[in-house]
Amino acid sequence: MSYPGSMSVLDLPQLYQRPPADAILAALRSLEDIPTAFADDAIPESSKAHDQAVAAYLTRIVASPLQWIENEQVQEDIWQAASQRLSERSGRGALGAITRTFVVPSTKGQFELQLHEPTLTGDMLGLKTWGSSFALAKQLHLMRLGNEMKLARHRESPEVLELGSGTGLAGLAAACIWQTEVMLTDLGCIVGNLARNIEANQQVLLANGGNAYCGRLDWEHADVLHAEEDNAAACKWRDLQPPKPGDVTVVIASDPVYMPEHPRLLVEAIVTWLCKAMHAIVIIAYPLRPQYAAQIEDLRSLLREKALVVQEEGVVSGRDDWKDQVDHSWSVWGWAKSSGAEKAGEDDSI
Repeated sequence: MSYPGSMSVLDLPQLYQRPPADAILAALRSLEDIPTAFADDAIPESSKAHDQAVAAYLTRIVASPLQWIENEQVQEDIWQAASQRLSERSGRGALGAITRTFVVPSTKGQFELQLHEPTLTGDMLGLKTWGSSFALAKQLHLMRLGNEMKLARHRESPEVLELGSGTGLAGLAAACIWQTEVMLTDLGCIVGNLARNIEANQQVLLANGGNAYCGRLDWEHADVLHAEEDNAAACKWRDLQPPKPGDVTVVIASDPVYMPEHPRLLVEAIVTWLCKAMHAIVIIAYPLRPQYAAQIEDLRSLLREKALVVQEEGVVSGRDDWKDQVDHSWSVWGWAKSSGAEKAGEDDSI
């Protein structure tokens, strides 16, 4: 958030005036800028200029010896607070652990999901909530094919599987909107936080008629799913069994490709788990960024090679943690008539 009202940086305590420590700390608290949940509102140029001025102000505080403040601990508190405010303006990677609230629309109104994001370390990108997952979550209730499905509830195993769930936003939203059980999956280093988010949103899931579970699934070994039983109460399997390869009606993946090998691995995982029925669908969303255009084209080509065809698609705009506008593509794929997939009968899911 910005400093209250339309206050200019010049209205903040200025160092040349040697303001008291309490005034500096109060200003720094007011300048807290935790990333939003990818708000759609355009960022005015005046706000961008203000942000640059605030960053310069914070840098001056960090660089100042604060000689007029005699208490060394208070000096440290000021430098630490100013450094934290700078890190909040330096992208998600520079920020520590946060919890964000995402408001997701549904056919019945809207609901809120609370998602924890640990401090990012190394290349563990699944610990961050990405814009495409939010774009997809907001689109789910509008998808014709997705909402025409009549997913079974309380089956022996979940009928919906998410690949590369990350913090779980898209999968949790699907569970609430479609009122069904969803299996969220990711690598072992990501699943612990995924389990935490399922547990934190258990009341929201139950209130909306859904539920979610999680497990470890490495695309390099796409047919092996390790159900998590020990992380959080929400992830214990109770009477459910993990889904089996070829037994899933819906596969979801958001922002799933950013390395050259990802399209091949993802497509193999999809065809491993998706049931061979004409009503089975794959829902994919990804940002339209030029640097990943080759991977996206590769992904679509490989899906077509597996006899999957686009049945519904669109583009929606959103924002990311850098406040840039980003277009996100979403698409619904199903088996082609030539694939040999079975048609739905009277007793099937549709």
